[in-house]
Order: sequence, then C-alpha cells, then structure tokens
Amino acid sequence: MAGYPWPEWKLQPCGTPAAARRHWRRREPLCDDCTRAHRNQQAARKGHDPGAHSFDGREIRNGMPDFVPYVYRGTGYDQLTGEVA
Repeated sequence: MAGYPWPEWKLQPCGTPAAARRHWRRREPLCDDCTRAHRNQQAARKGHDPGAHSFDGREIRNGMPDFVPYVYRGTGYDQLTGEVA
C-alpha cells in the first residue's frame, strides 16, 4: 500500500462512505455494508431519499399490483379485411 498506513483504530468502520473509498483504494471488493453506505451517499447527493430504492434499483410500489406486461393474443382473423388467418 502506498503512502502512510493509518493505524486501524483511526480508520472508519465498514458501513461508512470513507470505508468504501478505502476498499477502492486498496483494490478490495466492497462489503455489503460499504456498498449500502455508498449507495445511500449517492442517493443523497442526487437529491433522493437514502434507502428509497430497493436493492435492484426499482422504486418500491406501495400497495400497487405487480406489473403484468401486455401480450397480444390476436382475434383469429384480420379485423381490417375480414380474412381468416
């Protein structure tokens, strides 16, 4: 590690944005706590409520039914000309 190594008792614990930056500097994978802290910091920076988004990034749908995509099933005949398909 380049630079002056700080003693462990001076380092921020995992789960803080500073610890996430430390993981990146050391080329380590981020732990779950540091990932959550980084995402919350980014959300706050962009003006969102930290934690307002679920893990997959989609907004939480409070009381709304699940999205069902449209599926065209056809009528069996051409509605314009009347020909049977």
